[in-house]
This record gives sequence, structure tokens and C-alpha cells, in this order.
Amino acid sequence: SIMQRNPLASRKIVYGRVKTSGAVVFMDAVNSNKNLHYCVTLAGHEITAVESVFFNDKIVKNNLSDAVKTAVDATTDPNYSGKAWVTAHFGSENQAADSNLVSETSMTTNHRLRGIAYIYAKLVYDQNVFSNGVPNLAAIVKGRAVYDPRSATTAYSNNAALCLLDYLRDSKYGIGATDAEIDFDSFVTAANICDENVTLASGGTEKRYTINGIVDTGTQPAAVL
Repeated sequence: SIMQRNPLASRKIVYGRVKTSGAVVFMDAVNSNKNLHYCVTLAGHEITAVESVFFNDKIVKNNLSDAVKTAVDATTDPNYSGKAWVTAHFGSENQAADSNLVSETSMTTNHRLRGIAYIYAKLVYDQNVFSNGVPNLAAIVKGRAVYDPRSATTAYSNNAALCLLDYLRDSKYGIGATDAEIDFDSFVTAANICDENVTLASGGTEKRYTINGIVDTGTQPAAVL
């Protein structure tokens, strides 16, 4: 969950619900260095939700919509009121460039980051608010939508069998297996087992098997499996 400046950072796949950060792919100081704009990647694919955004482990905004510019929630941390804004882009293959980045920085309409989910943050310099420098940006996200052969639908799920099936079928970053090579009946059986409710000693239930984590696409597929 630490953002990094790394020109060789590999893309990642997010399954389930995780807190994550990523590579800084753009940073620009404008207005005599008063305003700082930067973009931090979350995943190398489209995600389904951004539940919370953090500055240095403090929640500054909840429930961001895709590509909607929203001021940092002053009720969460009033110190950032008028000093910071965040925008979520969920990473669709046809997403447009951020209009505020285009109008305020060196970004152009060609810088669309298609297929990359990211958070754009704009900060206004204040030595009291940002006494420790640029805050680390991280987010709690819900990862990619996965195919469910039981219903022939594609939607968010952290069902372990469905996440594994998605990686097997993924021709961009995963194994790239064809449907003819996959025993779908076995995955239906496994998905049903994963969805079984298990009673907790503390009360309530949870699903038997889930996957909530990150796949580094720089890792060999066999190691990922």
C-alpha cells in the first residue's frame, strides 16, 4: 500500500477487496509550484469500486465514483478542505483522459491510461497541512469482475474458484486457456463449495473460500497459480 516511483513497475491484477497503492505514472507542479498534480495506479485492468482513499493512512474520501471529480471530504479530515481533491478512474478500455489534468497540466487528451485504474490527486501547497511532504496515496478497492459459469454472468466476486478461473482464461496477463481446455463443471462444483457459509465462533458467517489479493504480472503464471 505504498506508492512508488518506478519506471519498471509491472502491472498488477486485483482480485477481491484489498488496500493497495501503485506506481506514480504522472507528477506535475504548476502555478509556481503551488499546485501539485499526481496519478497513482491501482490495477492494470478495470476495477469495480473504490471504497476509500487514504493520505498517509487517514481516510480522506469514501465511495468514489468513476471519473467524477470530488473534493476531499472535509467531514473526514477538515485539514484538507480546500487543499486537496481526488478523482477515481476505474480503468475501462475506452476511458477518456481526465479533463482537469488536461486543462491544468501538461497532460493531453491522448493521455487516457486506457485499461489502467488510477487515482488522480491535486494538492494546494500548505506547509502546515503537508508538513511531511507529498502524502502517500492508497485506496481500498474492489478488483476485477470475473465470469461465473453458474449464471453465465460477469460481475465482481472474491469467490476463490471464480478468481482462479478468470486467471486461467485471461489471455492478456494470465494463462490464456481456451474454453475448450477448461473443465467448467469442476469450477461450478468448486465455486459452490467456496460459497458455502461457515459459522464463526464469534457469531455470524463467512464464505468458505475467498481470494482478496494482488497478482504481480511480472511473476511466472505457474507461481501465481
